[in-house]
Amino acid sequence: MGEEVQAILDGYVPYLRDYMERGIFSEPEIKAIVSRRRDSEYLLKRREARKSDFLRYAETETKLEHLRKLRWERIVRETNPKKKGGIGDGHIINNVHFIFRRAVKKWRGDLGLVMQHIQFCKETESNQMLGVVYADALKIHPRNVSLWIDAASHEYFGGVLNGSIKSARVLLQRALRINGKSIELWVQYAALEWHYATKLRGRRDLLKIGFVSNAEENEADEYGVQGLIDGGVPRFIFKKAIEKIPESLKLRLDFLDLCSQFPGTEKVMEEILTSIETDFGDNEDAWIARASHALYSRTIDDDDDKDLVDKDNGDSPFDGTSLLAKNVISALDVLDEASRHLPHSSKLISHNSRFMEKILMEECRGDDNEDVSQLLQKRIERLYERAKDNLDATMYEAYSNFLAFRCGSLNKACELLEGATADEKCRESASLWVKRSKMEQMRQDDDDLSSDVPMSILRCAAKAIPSTKEGHISILLATLDLSLTRTRPESKHDCHSLFSRILLLLLNNLSGSKGINSNSDANMEQLGDLCCRYLKYSLVKGVDEGRSTYKYIMKTLAGYESVGIYENKEMLSFFDLCLEIERLVGESGHSKKGKTIKRKRKIYESAIKFHGDTLAGEYRKRMKSELGMN
Repeated sequence: MGEEVQAILDGYVPYLRDYMERGIFSEPEIKAIVSRRRDSEYLLKRREARKSDFLRYAETETKLEHLRKLRWERIVRETNPKKKGGIGDGHIINNVHFIFRRAVKKWRGDLGLVMQHIQFCKETESNQMLGVVYADALKIHPRNVSLWIDAASHEYFGGVLNGSIKSARVLLQRALRINGKSIELWVQYAALEWHYATKLRGRRDLLKIGFVSNAEENEADEYGVQGLIDGGVPRFIFKKAIEKIPESLKLRLDFLDLCSQFPGTEKVMEEILTSIETDFGDNEDAWIARASHALYSRTIDDDDDKDLVDKDNGDSPFDGTSLLAKNVISALDVLDEASRHLPHSSKLISHNSRFMEKILMEECRGDDNEDVSQLLQKRIERLYERAKDNLDATMYEAYSNFLAFRCGSLNKACELLEGATADEKCRESASLWVKRSKMEQMRQDDDDLSSDVPMSILRCAAKAIPSTKEGHISILLATLDLSLTRTRPESKHDCHSLFSRILLLLLNNLSGSKGINSNSDANMEQLGDLCCRYLKYSLVKGVDEGRSTYKYIMKTLAGYESVGIYENKEMLSFFDLCLEIERLVGESGHSKKGKTIKRKRKIYESAIKFHGDTLAGEYRKRMKSELGMN
């Protein structure tokens, strides 16, 4: 081992002597460098090598190279700006490469080491070494798609002045032979060809000629230069990708998105859309993709499509001359065709409404687009009206939001929700009942509607949804929330009874003794929020009322020890709020110090029992710190 290390160090002698002769490093510094390198080399040669030793060695050498560059730049600046370098200029970088190569050889399957070496090559512009690293890495990791793409990108876009399209193609073609089912590879191969076609088009336009050099003609293969510029190769790649992955809609959508990023891709995009229409006529996502393309891909042409308004069955309030109007109508035509093709698809209805609402939110801002907004509102309303028999709870909520907030018709929204909660398939949807109650609160007026209507809706919901269903607790929580916030609240006894009922339901739920088999994290969050809200409500009536409430809650929690194994910030906030009450009371002087400490200790003990081992240690530390006891 000693002879191997000495042989490596002997190889460094000419370069270190060069540093000393040029005044970059002094003799003591050279001795320190050699000593440090010797120690590092011995560490690399140990029986059980450590990856950290290699990385630390490489990092130290990188810092040394940075110091060498700074010193040499200073020497050149102070002496002779035309002063040439020496044989040691690339020595330290080569040594780092040597370290990485040995590390990769020792841990052949470690992709992280390879990526660190690649990053170092890019930072130091070691393009020749980078090609070697990629070649070796791809032999070990042939299934890593990202590595193939990165290597091809280096060949074409890397530090080479004139990137090699041939080498990049060869790499991606080899990658596809091994990973033929990779959508990302097919799309990136097409992206490479589009970049090359754009480069040829730009060069042709810049030189204002209809041809390019002979060298480029040789690269153009059977398509010719014009074929390349027109997208012949990406079109061929798309066809081959479809043959390899015929069932993938994502492949087609990714190709469509790629084409939208380059000029002169209209013909290829039409082929992709035809493929989507032919192979995915029953897929809702495919129809939405076609509508999106119709909305965003049109170009401004005042002489085209002046008769688009006629296609809108006469309900368009504008003349259709604006680009946005044309695009919107084209997109709506696609959605109408989709509705005729899939008349009973609830998923398509939901997709259509979200798509049109997105246009309203993102594209139709300002007074200039008011006509387009009116058209879209009419279309969305007509869409929901046609699909009333196929609406589910989620779509009923979306439609009610649209009527209330976009159309400003609360009455229609309330009527819709009333019908939805009467529908057998949506009757047990807690979110619909709560939405209906909130809508009634929004439209109620002291002169017209009774404030008891929202509460009566929630009472009906509690009867409609069985107590064994998860939504039952949500209805009870909404009822309690309304009781605590309404202008004419329920009696204290009624609120407390409802709170106690919800508290026991949630605790039984968490303990698993009976009741609903629901998500424990959600139940714990509901429990913490319930306790905090009711305690804050009680505090409005005074400290004594608040203290009485938290004592009742802790007494109830005592029967469910270690239920709080699910840590939740709301439940922690409840115990902290109890401690804060006692702290404020103690500081105000309304309670003796001994009694305050005793009450705080009971709160800590309750928290420890409830949370079990999860947070017991933390609460004990806090109790010891604050109260000075275990």
